[in-house]
Amino acid sequence: MNKTLLLSKVMMKMHFSWSTKSDGQKAGTFLVGALFIPLLLMWFWFLDSIIGGLYQVLSPAGLSPMILAISLIMVSIVLLFTSLPSILTSFFFSEDIETYIPLPMHPYQIIFGKSIGPLVTVYGFALFGLGPVFLLYGMYASASIGYFFTAIGTLLLFPIVPYVVAGLLMMVVMRYANISKNKDRTKVIAGIFSLIFIIGINIVIRLNQDPENVSKDVGQWLTNQEHTIWNTTKFIPNAFLATEGLNGQLPAWQSLLAFIGFVAFTIISAGVFLFAGQKLYYHGVRGVSGGGKGKKAVDLQRNNKTRKPFWSYTWKEIKIVFRTPSFFINCVIQNLFAPIFLAIMLFLDNGIGELTGEIGSVDGKYIILGMVGFTLFILGTNPTSTTAISREGRSWFTNLYMPIKPSTILFSKALAAFFIQGISLIILFFLFAFVIHIPLVHIILWVLLALGISWFSNLFGVYLDAKQPKLEWSDEQQVFKARFVPLQSMLIQAFCFGLFIFVLWVAPFKGTPITATLLFAGIGAAIYITQRLLYHVAINDFHKIQ
Repeated sequence: MNKTLLLSKVMMKMHFSWSTKSDGQKAGTFLVGALFIPLLLMWFWFLDSIIGGLYQVLSPAGLSPMILAISLIMVSIVLLFTSLPSILTSFFFSEDIETYIPLPMHPYQIIFGKSIGPLVTVYGFALFGLGPVFLLYGMYASASIGYFFTAIGTLLLFPIVPYVVAGLLMMVVMRYANISKNKDRTKVIAGIFSLIFIIGINIVIRLNQDPENVSKDVGQWLTNQEHTIWNTTKFIPNAFLATEGLNGQLPAWQSLLAFIGFVAFTIISAGVFLFAGQKLYYHGVRGVSGGGKGKKAVDLQRNNKTRKPFWSYTWKEIKIVFRTPSFFINCVIQNLFAPIFLAIMLFLDNGIGELTGEIGSVDGKYIILGMVGFTLFILGTNPTSTTAISREGRSWFTNLYMPIKPSTILFSKALAAFFIQGISLIILFFLFAFVIHIPLVHIILWVLLALGISWFSNLFGVYLDAKQPKLEWSDEQQVFKARFVPLQSMLIQAFCFGLFIFVLWVAPFKGTPITATLLFAGIGAAIYITQRLLYHVAINDFHKIQ
């Protein structure tokens, strides 16, 4: 047990230690936390509308605990599918696997330690999804203090079972399917599958509807489907036992017994997971360092093309992103999620027809501001630039000895991210021009503004990554999931430009020309400032990046 705890402590320090973080990184983390509070308040408000409407419909019939049941079932499914790629990468495809295998450790001990990283993600989703639900339901039901203590215990234990199921599934697949020889392809498939699942959830819940209307409709449907819902819950034991433990309509002894059963089921599930890992893990990880790439003759003379260093480095960055599965998933595939999500919202309930019909009656000022605001949000969520330096990992030091100017390296990384972001802009262009039918003059202005926003966003992202790099990582996913720089960049851009757009929105003038002029001036100033900041890094701080 001491070895298990010691190994877990070492892995936890590797993931979350603050000792290697600079003062700027620590300040950035607190800044992200502060800027994240308004988003949490908006999420809380949205759930309050849903749960309040459901409680009004279900409470008179004594069916209000179904709110808890449905929430637990949905979160279980989300945790299961979001755990798959994290477990696959952490358990089998991380670069430090070969370091731990020779240690005098049992497989279950390594699994216990390797679970720390994925579990943080799982608990984050669970806290975000279940925490407000438990609190709001308790407030609407005027629950006792015992309910809130039980809710805290449930929140701490509930994510374990979906994680265990995902882990068992991955170990069985890796043991018998022998997909480690195609690990790059496996990573891409797992990431794409998770994104398809998330998009499917958004289609089902149809977020473009009014939350209160949705809650009333769902409440009426649940009233007629009581037995079906409860029978479905019983097939997910942890959700059923957790619901019974939180059900204030049951006798106290029965709720307590259900909660004890929930705790016991969770402990047994964790034990089964570790036991299965002891038997299956080494078999699945065997040969993981091998690849399935065939031999291919390369004509060096033919490929020896002369390019300027700036364009050669830019092309090198683009190829690395597209050829590395984790980078491809996070920088390219996830880059497509927001435009696709917009298209789904437009196609549901004839949203395209309604929006197209209203475009002609809207002043050009609001059309331009709306398009720019949405574009800023999409480009700000792309982590390509905010991981440009961190993606290098331990090989970053080679840039210090290359006969290339530091400014060339930094601006090449920004340009590579700019080209990758162009994929989203192309999709948005077709949506705005050929689906929503935005007037041509607004499309032309938007294209110019979007290109400026993209260039600023990538310059700013590279600057932040240069100030807060993460070069010591053993798993490519740590570049994206174990740091706050991408989120910090998005929130700072959203706050600054959001405030600027809001001021223009409420300003007492109308018309496209003056609005576009002010936007060009604001974006131009932002580009100038960020370029100067990046040049400052290239001149003074480039050799300090570590």
